[in-house]
Amino acid sequence: MPSSRLPLYEQLAQRLREEIAAGRLAECEYLPSERELTTEYDASRTTVRMALQALQRAGFICSEDRRGHRILGRATEAQSPAICPVALIMPDLYTGLGRPVAAAVHAVLSEAGLDLIAYDTSGPTLAAMISREREALAAVHTKRIPGLVWWPNTAGPASDVMHQMLADQVAIVTLDHPIRGLNTEHVAIDHVAAGAVVAEHLLDEGHRSIALVAPPFLNAPMLQRQSGIAIAMGKSGAPGDIPDVLRWNSDVVERAQVVARLAGPEPPYTALICLCDWLAVEVVLALRDAGADIPNGVAVVGFDAAHEAEIIRPTLTTVVQPLTAIGSTAAHMVLDRLERRVTGPCRTVTLPSELRVRGSSLPLTGG
Repeated sequence: MPSSRLPLYEQLAQRLREEIAAGRLAECEYLPSERELTTEYDASRTTVRMALQALQRAGFICSEDRRGHRILGRATEAQSPAICPVALIMPDLYTGLGRPVAAAVHAVLSEAGLDLIAYDTSGPTLAAMISREREALAAVHTKRIPGLVWWPNTAGPASDVMHQMLADQVAIVTLDHPIRGLNTEHVAIDHVAAGAVVAEHLLDEGHRSIALVAPPFLNAPMLQRQSGIAIAMGKSGAPGDIPDVLRWNSDVVERAQVVARLAGPEPPYTALICLCDWLAVEVVLALRDAGADIPNGVAVVGFDAAHEAEIIRPTLTTVVQPLTAIGSTAAHMVLDRLERRVTGPCRTVTLPSELRVRGSSLPLTGG
């Protein structure tokens, strides 16, 4: 099909409308099968289906079980097909992390004439988040949505629905970490480099007694951040290239013991690296309530640049993810696949993050 700024399915629907209007596809006859249309117009199965759905909504054809799509006649006023949707599946869709990504995806798709259907997979537990994610993926598959931007809650493994979506030529772009066993376009963040930057910042500020604070569950980005921290500390000659790891559990007694140790009269560490901002905020509040002096007694650093990092006191030093760039890059990659500008092997784009130094980390006194 000729190149156009219109999505491919709309180009195909327009050509079929022209064939009907010219009488080359006669009233009451049946359109060629989906397979025949795929071959004749060099289009994907998903593109053909979306074009047929658009023609049916516009009143040019109707679907008949086991017989295909029957032509209803020539419309006096050609109606534009409905806007092609692309799905966005991610947690924290309506919070600080999700909003910039969703806004960037929506802006790029709107300019291209495509609509966005968003699914929020946030939940009180990881199990609840995975369940909502499965429901969202099933909905995208059932609705035959041709494009998907997806920030997975875990790294996999891939389910049968995911493999079926790829077999149906759905254009999928995963964000942050890929799904094991699923070959898709991918927008990555260099979490290893981010971890190294945090460790180097604290080392440059004179800190040598540094501990890592981790939640009960470590996802792939957190493990990569931990690896970067270890690499940077090893290169610096700091005591031990793997810092002590403190688990921030939900158990009240265990957490109180950790806080008492960190906020005691002789704290064992001068700096804490929390593997995400929600954890860093909890640590700062707990230590502050226990009488710890932040940052003079102990410095705290996080990752993700959550909204809370700006409003707690002291404000939190954190690693800022390029959320707008993540969303816009992913949306352009989906468009490339939908409009077949890119048909080769799946690509991975890795974006850098940025350390934002605030009040929770200062040079170590006398360091």
